Amino acid sequence: MIGFYHLGLYVLRRKEKFTLYFGLLCLLVATRIIVVGDVFIMQWLPVSWEASHKIEYISFSLSPLCGYLYVYFFCSLLTPPKGLSAGLQPAVFSFAFTCCWHLWRPSPENFGCFSLLSL
Repeated sequence: MIGFYHLGLYVLRRKEKFTLYFGLLCLLVATRIIVVGDVFIMQWLPVSWEASHKIEYISFSLSPLCGYLYVYFFCSLLTPPKGLSAGLQPAVFSFAFTCCWHLWRPSPENFGCFSLLSL
């Protein structure tokens, strides 16, 4: 609910980009909660085990990126973003690499390394 609310706020006020990234962060965390644990998505929809693990790890990898972008744009309203922009490009590259790696290498023996790569 919070994620959709903040996406709606972004549609109304496009200058405030932090609402977009907070909404995406909330939706990614909610997606991971649905996929992990009791595996509700596999009970509701005909989703395979491999697809649910892809969804889990992609949402796990993109959540810190959206969290970082949320803090970056929220703090840029308060202070100049000189110090914050130094970490943005390596963070974007590492999370994009992690997502692409998982999509191309979906075998179960690679699942452990994605937790380490996304930290």
